[in-house]
Amino acid sequence: VNTACKQTTAAVETFRAMQTFERVAGPDALPGESSRFHTRLQGRSITLVRHHGKVYCIDSVCYHVGGPLGIGDIEDIDGQACIKCPWHGYLVTLDNGQKMYKAVEFADGKMVSSGWKISEKLQRTHLVDEREDGLYVALSTTEAKLESDQWAFREDCAQEIQNASRAKPRGCQSS
Repeated sequence: VNTACKQTTAAVETFRAMQTFERVAGPDALPGESSRFHTRLQGRSITLVRHHGKVYCIDSVCYHVGGPLGIGDIEDIDGQACIKCPWHGYLVTLDNGQKMYKAVEFADGKMVSSGWKISEKLQRTHLVDEREDGLYVALSTTEAKLESDQWAFREDCAQEIQNASRAKPRGCQSS
């Protein structure tokens, strides 16, 4: 194993150990692939998603205009696991909250696709620790203000997630 990889892994583990994780759900909260669990932690609306065996945690409310991102479809785009906002179709990477978009360029006087691109981080993501007794989350506080922060604490937006998850059963669960 590469020495740089060992050092990076050790640094990540040290960082995780310094975080304060809070239990947000029991061990059965995400029973299957693409299942969701919506809750609030310290007043912030968050969604946990199981995708390809990994658990992600992201702010439930979309950075764009406060849409119910947490109930969006999960798509694998160009090797990235993304959640798609049901209001405007914005794609957000589950691992780091960056916006993905299909870029275009002019070629021979026509607009043509130039492939998938990733923008800056706009949606806050959080650390998840899956333990025997449940799911634990450490809220992200290391970055400067992100676009999703303006919506994360709004009660009306949280209620929209709860209402939408009840209407869209696909394994969605709410606390």
